[in-house]
Amino acid sequence: MAMSTEQQLGRARRSFFERGAMPAGQVPDAILQSWRRCQRHGLAAE
Repeated sequence: MAMSTEQQLGRARRSFFERGAMPAGQVPDAILQSWRRCQRHGLAAE
């Protein structure tokens, strides 16, 4: 069963914040940049 776009983004987000994995090509650059800003400012992942 294929994952929805929302599920794919959720998985990529968890991977980024929990393991530091860079989801290149999996999410739009604007979203990835937002995640990086959150991480730099120490904001909670949830």
